Amino acid sequence: MSTFPSPVSAAQAVRRSGASISVADGESVAVGFLSESYREVYRIARVEGFEDLQTLGLIPANLSERDTLEALRADDAVFREQSTHARSTADDCCSDCASGPRVKRRWYQSNMAQLLSNSGERTFAFDHPEVLRIQHTVNRMLDSRGVMLVGIAYPDDVDVGAGALLLMAPTVHVLNADVITIKADGVLRFESRHVRVTCSELNGPKNAPVIIPDLDIPRYVLPDELTVGGLLTELSSSAVSDTDVLAAHKHLPGFDAEYLLAQAGSHA
Repeated sequence: MSTFPSPVSAAQAVRRSGASISVADGESVAVGFLSESYREVYRIARVEGFEDLQTLGLIPANLSERDTLEALRADDAVFREQSTHARSTADDCCSDCASGPRVKRRWYQSNMAQLLSNSGERTFAFDHPEVLRIQHTVNRMLDSRGVMLVGIAYPDDVDVGAGALLLMAPTVHVLNADVITIKADGVLRFESRHVRVTCSELNGPKNAPVIIPDLDIPRYVLPDELTVGGLLTELSSSAVSDTDVLAAHKHLPGFDAEYLLAQAGSHA
């Protein structure tokens, strides 16, 4: 039976293990909290404050805690106002209006988007994954009221062979590697909805199915051979099916990363 990794500090979590992840051609490997594969590169980080989120790369280093919380609260206020307006409008209207689309929190991120845009050389829209991930991460920290657990994969390099599958389980929230290489028909898939992925180099055939919600690549090599970095919001036709997910995960409620990490904390 798999043993739960003991949570470590954020500083310990981002230390290189000296090991890389390599998936042979045509093979499938899962990395995560219950997986035996590459346990040495996976760890659970114990987040005790805003600075730990920055250490893990989940919050940009140049954002202050005060400004980030102010932006979050301002967007929360706009959301509450719009929700109240939508409910009052529905009450005064017909039943069809009342059953219409609900107001969603992710539609109201203009303050966080502006804060991010002001902090760098890029302009962020309200629905950019970076904006959504920061909002989600900070809310997780606030809701934890103490210690928050974050799953980290920190290999030296990642190599996905031809026709191979590398599945990052829902408990992987951060992947940091030096070089990520994906060969023809190889697939790198993340099951978590909010993932921070960084690398120095991304190598692979054009249009390789890199299934990730957020990819930050500081520089490229061999630009003619690289998948264009950035955002791929839809799953490729090569996406993994449920049968490719490790059976060890399936019995857990809702295949829920939060549940898995909570269990890790309780067994530490």
